Amino acid sequence: MELKEYKYKNDKRPIYILGLNVPGSHEVYVNDILIDFENEPSMHNYGADINPYILKSGTYTFKVRVYPTVGEENGITPETAKFIKVSLDTAERNLSGKGGTRTIPDTYQVLQSFSVPKIDKPLPFIDITGSFKIEVPYELEGWNKGQDLSKMD
Repeated sequence: MELKEYKYKNDKRPIYILGLNVPGSHEVYVNDILIDFENEPSMHNYGADINPYILKSGTYTFKVRVYPTVGEENGITPETAKFIKVSLDTAERNLSGKGGTRTIPDTYQVLQSFSVPKIDKPLPFIDITGSFKIEVPYELEGWNKGQDLSKMD
């Protein structure tokens, strides 16, 4: 079998990230695919790389489910919920290999911030949902030709 070199549509190699500021355990989904989770009960401030789950340019949905932290036996309190932040961020991929980072410095930017539901009483979990549109310089077959095995005999 002969492997052909993949041709990109342009010279940019953006990395798309769901920026998260989340107190406690949480799960992150893109188009209903679990892409990240954390069970540590401490504050998390990081970015979940979503490029591996993006097959082509288009509109995608996400869900971040946040669970109570230590000491919140009755659920996530309104005070804790104020700390939750979710955004769609981007940066240019560092293709040179110099500098030891995955992204080019000074290219990181927030594209979109998402609203977090306001709560007035403790809840067993909070879902932050939304959609975003992105442009990537590739188109992958991925699971586009997949079949729903639950509908097969």
